[in-house]
Amino acid sequence: MSDVAELERVADQGRAPGRRRDDATRRAILRAAFDIIEADGYRAFTIEGVAARSGAGKTTIYRWWPSKEALAVDAFMSEIGECGQGQDTGSVIEDLKATVVRISENLEGKTGRVLAAILGGGQNDLETSIQFRDRFMIPRRELGRATLQRGIASGELRPDLDVDAALEALIAPIYMRLLMRLGPCDAAWAQRFADTVIRGLVAHKPS
Repeated sequence: MSDVAELERVADQGRAPGRRRDDATRRAILRAAFDIIEADGYRAFTIEGVAARSGAGKTTIYRWWPSKEALAVDAFMSEIGECGQGQDTGSVIEDLKATVVRISENLEGKTGRVLAAILGGGQNDLETSIQFRDRFMIPRRELGRATLQRGIASGELRPDLDVDAALEALIAPIYMRLLMRLGPCDAAWAQRFADTVIRGLVAHKPS
């Protein structure tokens, strides 16, 4: 049984048949794209390969995605999830730690390998870099900026904090660790890393 047929079989029976088939086909295409990138790397990723693996036609794929770059980013995002609201537990410091741990854990395993493949491919492919930056990085960066600004306003973080520099200090090393294969991006490492960096962001109380 093809991926499309199987997904159609388990789709929600309450949806209209046309919508059900479309949803099942989209999921099969995204899954095929993700699996190809994870298994074979970004250079081996083609619309033809996705069509063959998913059972969908190339015309159908191009109807929903204008380019393989857009499809690659969507395939990654379908696994890692869309950008939601920033966490607000009442403590910006704890929110920042939780965010670092969550990002690190999300990039372990298959999602991390696919991200590394996309970022590596994007070094020589401007369209891939633009798709990833605009659709994945920028929305998450804005949430991070808002969290840091909230911490400045509440007095938890230094009033002179350079928000952009602080954000990059918190996030960029995670991607470097992933791309350079310096070690696992697990919760234990992420907690130690977050504790170390956040010490430099916290407002010092008068003695």
